[in-house]
Amino acid sequence: MKTKMSLKSAITALLVSLSTIVAMAQQPPREIMEYAAKQSALESRFDSLLYKCKDYVKAEQVMLELVSSTKGLPDSIQAKFRPAIDETLANLYYNGACMYSLAGRKATAVEWLSLAADYGWSDVAHAAIDNDLNNVRDMREYNELIERVYEASNPLVVLRKGGEYRVSERRDTLPEITYSSPDAPGLIAVRNFFQLDSIAGNGDEISRIKNLLSWVHNTIQHDGMHPNPESCNALGMWEACSDGSRGLNCRGLATFLNECYLALGFKSRFITCMPRDFKGECHVINTVYSDTLKRWIWIDPTHESWVTDGNGNLIGVKEFREMRIGGGEYNLNENANWNNREASCKEYYLDDYMTRNTYSIVIPTHFGFDTEAGRCDYVILVPENAALTGHSKYTVATSDADWFWTAP
Repeated sequence: MKTKMSLKSAITALLVSLSTIVAMAQQPPREIMEYAAKQSALESRFDSLLYKCKDYVKAEQVMLELVSSTKGLPDSIQAKFRPAIDETLANLYYNGACMYSLAGRKATAVEWLSLAADYGWSDVAHAAIDNDLNNVRDMREYNELIERVYEASNPLVVLRKGGEYRVSERRDTLPEITYSSPDAPGLIAVRNFFQLDSIAGNGDEISRIKNLLSWVHNTIQHDGMHPNPESCNALGMWEACSDGSRGLNCRGLATFLNECYLALGFKSRFITCMPRDFKGECHVINTVYSDTLKRWIWIDPTHESWVTDGNGNLIGVKEFREMRIGGGEYNLNENANWNNREASCKEYYLDDYMTRNTYSIVIPTHFGFDTEAGRCDYVILVPENAALTGHSKYTVATSDADWFWTAP
């Protein structure tokens, strides 16, 4: 019955996440504590009724209450912590599907498994060996659902189905991507305040790029629990984070680092790497144009990471994506990590997470100091056969990768 998380551990993960965040904000965790107490009692009763007593009628009543309690969390918590709640609901619906299968209610079991998929369940490998689902394996609806979930959740399948990019026939309709001069007042202020010349050092181009990456990574922690400060430039974000009480999310870190690169004369972008179906999760990294290598290279301040090909040459998102679709060796730097606490491994970070999140790429049309303070136009790079859902933050869409990644 149990998928990647057991019923109890999935709920516990949500409780830990929510209560920790609430505690950091110094708010009384009344709703969380009430939810925890209720769910703890219900989950124990559910396991007992289902496996010990095999009382499927009463087990169903408890499961319905578990779902109702989770969906009944206050709107403020629902909105702020949607991913954690969705993960819990996916696990509840999966467990409910197992319950209905054991009870012989096959159609309802498949319906609940479909609901689990709607909330993000995708562990078809576990479902294949879960004895609780044996009763539904011969159903056409079950097998069609499993195939659909597999294709939708396997990042490499999704990426390859998106197809290749194409060269635009009308580049005159595409906007110019521009970059502020390092002499712009805001960038001069960033350069002087942080003494960026000293941080970057006197080495070659690549060593200076990496030195700035490591400095930002080690100076400001990645913090997905807080929205970025209202002042989204390097100076304003530093003021909000310098006491160590908070950090920046991936967009904040990439924005901060981008201004540092621009201040030293590098042509640099922060890019939003997105999945095919956008449901709130994406990842923002930097890409810096290397005059030495004549290409845009991958720089991620959240993971202090860069990517190389089989010969050890630095590559960018363009080359990585091409290798994932067509084959080719790529590697992650050995010291890649999250907040200097956890190593970032190729198998998850590149093979799964970033393969999923390089289906489409979004950038502003101008990069400078306080880039997103005012009105901002955006360009999205999408495969020619793209089938996007949930994407809205762009002004122009293109499949012309050569234009998108052209030298500045």
